Amino acid sequence: MTAHNPRHNPTPSHPRVPFVHTYHPASNKILHILRRHWSILTRALPEIPEFQQPPLPCRKRPKNLRDSVIRADIGSNLRTPRQQFLRTPKKGTFKKT
Repeated sequence: MTAHNPRHNPTPSHPRVPFVHTYHPASNKILHILRRHWSILTRALPEIPEFQQPPLPCRKRPKNLRDSVIRADIGSNLRTPRQQFLRTPKKGTFKKT
């Protein structure tokens, strides 16, 4: 007896065809029209097993501003680098040598 793995779903003999589309508020109307007229396709092409079940609706997220904006590190080259001392610096003014 094998243990049931919830992540593994056996693939059906005739998988449903995915109907991939970009999400839009009116996309439910398109899916409704597709389901309403699906019987025409199944009667016209009965020999194709993929057309026996209605398609699986899959929605893609449309691109938005977040997809095109990138994070940039602006101004890091404009700042002067911090001066590093090997010893504690002496206070006062000194002649250039």
